[in-house]
Amino acid sequence: PENGISRAYYEKAADGSENSEGEAHRKFLVDIRNSVAATAPEIAAKRTVDAGMERLREKRKDKAPTPSVEANTAAPLSHLQTTVSNWILGSVDVPAVVEDLFYRGEFAMAYGAPAGGKTLVALDLTLSIALGLKNWAGYEISEGGQVVYVSGEGNRGLKLRIRAWLKAHVGGDMRSALGQLDGKFLPFDKAVQFLNDQEWSDFIDELNATPDLNPTVIVFDTLSRCIAGQNENSAEDMSKVVGRLEQLARDTGALVLLVHHSGKSGSGPRGSTAFAGALDVMFSVTQSDTGQILVEFEKIKDGEMPTDALAFKIERVPLGADKKGKPITSAIAQFEQPQKGMLSPSLMAMVRALGAKGSGVEITDKEWRQLCQKPGTGGRFSKDIKDLVKRGILAPDTTRREHRYLLAPAGWRLLENLGAV
Repeated sequence: PENGISRAYYEKAADGSENSEGEAHRKFLVDIRNSVAATAPEIAAKRTVDAGMERLREKRKDKAPTPSVEANTAAPLSHLQTTVSNWILGSVDVPAVVEDLFYRGEFAMAYGAPAGGKTLVALDLTLSIALGLKNWAGYEISEGGQVVYVSGEGNRGLKLRIRAWLKAHVGGDMRSALGQLDGKFLPFDKAVQFLNDQEWSDFIDELNATPDLNPTVIVFDTLSRCIAGQNENSAEDMSKVVGRLEQLARDTGALVLLVHHSGKSGSGPRGSTAFAGALDVMFSVTQSDTGQILVEFEKIKDGEMPTDALAFKIERVPLGADKKGKPITSAIAQFEQPQKGMLSPSLMAMVRALGAKGSGVEITDKEWRQLCQKPGTGGRFSKDIKDLVKRGILAPDTTRREHRYLLAPAGWRLLENLGAV
């Protein structure tokens, strides 16, 4: 209308008028129609996802406890807080799942090498929560509850590991032990494709359709299985994954735990760095020279990180025999009190590399950074240096413009005890 072209003229053009202007407008309208037709399924899928997430939020509200008198009970019309005093003085308590480590509504990641014990640790954590045990790895479990475990790494292995864990921790008749998990530990027996709108929507719908579901933890094991055929190095794609998992944590109030693989150097999660800033909690799972599984926290957004790695031993649990009489076993991770001052594999590799330089040999800050970038030594320079200095293993000389480091006596004793010198 602003160009003085009437609706009748557009209709005439769309009908295929022979004049040049009419033909141009007809093509224009056809292009619009084709564009709408092409994007309609994507738009519909997005609307379905949005509707599903809204139902999750409403479902959580129905189960939410009555707000305390300290909370700001006057619900604002928008997210803009016009009465800042009420907002700031309102309750800031977030329910802990595992005291000092994990809280409801958080987004966490466990990463490590293939077959390095990631799933064993994730299962030990979540089965302890599902059964309402009192502690995990020496930390109090504040809130037991339902666990949704999305299994993408093979259901047979998961079944055997759960049976092995129950035999070690519960004992007795296996069917009776498994019965204790009914309604508490809920396996989702296929990988959910994060970047497929329809699959994500179906997953949300299934959560909504499950009666009395109020999960404390939701696990996705692993990222690579949940983005099959996609590029985990793509910042754009992984940012979309981050957005969906953060929203899932917010809308369900559950701790969302993503299990992922480490990079080639073992110094961090594989792929895009889009996760680094978004995660509330991140920890690595590695195996020491002695075969122990070590859990080392690298990020706890709003709390203090443990100074020592949590140590687990791998135990093989017999589960009977198959039809041919061949023994069936499976592995579990059993927490054990770590030796004080135990080092993670990445730190140990750095100590060995520095020890190879010889007694009394100093290396510069630049040389140390280069050393950290070599395969097998890790690359978390600042954190690793502070950790080794704090433990008295590394002696820094900060009086010079360029810092220098050498192995302290405690570091040499550690290498001697390991027979490395």
